[in-house]
Amino acid sequence: MKFRSIQFALFFFVSAALSAQQKAVTLPSDTLITPEAIQLPNACDLLLPDSVASIMGIDVRDIMVIDPPKVGEQGVSGCFYKWADESTPHAGIFIQVMKNPAFDSYPEYIENYIDDRIANGEAMPGRASKIKYTESFVNGIRVAWSAEQARLYWTLGKNHLCMLAVNRPGMPEVKLLEVGKIIIQSLNNTLLNLSTVK
Repeated sequence: MKFRSIQFALFFFVSAALSAQQKAVTLPSDTLITPEAIQLPNACDLLLPDSVASIMGIDVRDIMVIDPPKVGEQGVSGCFYKWADESTPHAGIFIQVMKNPAFDSYPEYIENYIDDRIANGEAMPGRASKIKYTESFVNGIRVAWSAEQARLYWTLGKNHLCMLAVNRPGMPEVKLLEVGKIIIQSLNNTLLNLSTVK
């Protein structure tokens, strides 16, 4: 009962935070913007627990939203939606929105990120070969995804790099991509609808 009360309070906290943040969040743009001028959204405001529950087929009361203490710290905003699963410790999904970490030396980093993942894969510590990524599209937005990593990357404009990771082993590739596309569409719609006044 206590956990449900916390969830109920969290829902209203997230809703209030979204309203308070709307005027500060920087919208995706096809014009390069310096990272210092970009205000990232709180990633937990981009996807409600109800949506996660519906997409993943679980009870919303079982979802714990882990919100980072400092939004946009080091140019990254992330959110972990976690639920209990006897077969999978830390079962859940993680979403992340990131600024260009190398703007001064490589301003096209985000613009070229998806091309690089599809062409060159992703290096992992302790592994000789790179993780391979495949191209897909969500409403015209190009996505690089890996079934092995259960991870999807995409960009919005030239300044926002987004990532979705799913920790649910055994999920078929087709289902992973289907879930990924639904979450990406929902997240994109929310972010693109946030108003900005800077």
